[in-house]
Amino acid sequence: MKKLFVVLLVAVLVPACLFAKLAVGAYAVPNGNSQQVIEAIKAEEWDWFDMSNYTFGVQTRANLIGLLEIDLSTGITEVGDSGDWLNDHAFPINLDAGLGFGTLIRIGLTAGLDAFYAPVLGDDPFLFGYMNASKADVVSEFSDLAQALGEGEITPMSMLMAAPFRVRLTASVVLGPLMVGAEYSLYTPYCIATFTNKDAWKDAHMDRTIDFANSSLAIFAGIEF
Repeated sequence: MKKLFVVLLVAVLVPACLFAKLAVGAYAVPNGNSQQVIEAIKAEEWDWFDMSNYTFGVQTRANLIGLLEIDLSTGITEVGDSGDWLNDHAFPINLDAGLGFGTLIRIGLTAGLDAFYAPVLGDDPFLFGYMNASKADVVSEFSDLAQALGEGEITPMSMLMAAPFRVRLTASVVLGPLMVGAEYSLYTPYCIATFTNKDAWKDAHMDRTIDFANSSLAIFAGIEF
């Protein structure tokens, strides 16, 4: 049954990707959520020109059959100053899927999960969910849930099940091959375990209402093929 599902999935996605509209470009987003950035600005502790305050990266957007959108974002952010370039940087990854429509003005509404690749972590350089959990302000709750789902041990699968979703709204203007726009991301306490392990999710105190302060605004510029 699993093999049949994979075959059917490939049979559907491959032709769709062949006829997809693709956009590849760069994005920039402040580190931290909106509330943290605003508080830093009010305290005059935010340096607009300090590149370590931002995550920069590459984003690929695929619009399938004029309605379905799948976006992959990979970035780079500074996490240390030891002099070892690789260990001083981490590489966030986001995969979002949802609806995308429009021609001259492209609107997308997606939801997605994140991963974080940090060589400084050594033997286990991948973290799932940590970035979204940080911006949703549920880091300790996320860790507790991942540990509970892993039966006392945090594993890649338990992190994935506990990883908070982000909901993302994109608005872009398409001028010939150029695409320029902004994206608003709202970080939620909801995750896969919300639906599959609801009791554990509640016990970890992740059953919170969505706080719109846990959001971020990014800019994007790219080329559509």
